Amino acid sequence: IMMNVGNPESAFTFGQLPNDGIGLARLEFVINNAIGVHPKALLNYDILDAKTKALIDPKMKGYGSPKEFYIQKIVEGVATLAASVYPKRIIVRLSDFKS
Repeated sequence: IMMNVGNPESAFTFGQLPNDGIGLARLEFVINNAIGVHPKALLNYDILDAKTKALIDPKMKGYGSPKEFYIQKIVEGVATLAASVYPKRIIVRLSDFKS
């Protein structure tokens, strides 16, 4: 049985259960759990108001740019999911954000 897992923080716990890999890892769950910022806010960071930037800045601490933060967190999240069931398969569904 392949699992549905979207939260990188719980991946290794689920990975201990008998499984045949991850059959559905929804990228929007990785974004929500590992990034916590809507992609459009990061793409449009330069035009955000100061109050919104103040909410995002602590999350991006240590990253060179909003784009770098987003990319690295996606990489870390998907890699964590994959590592939790290695060498078994993982299927990642790309984001279908409507906005």
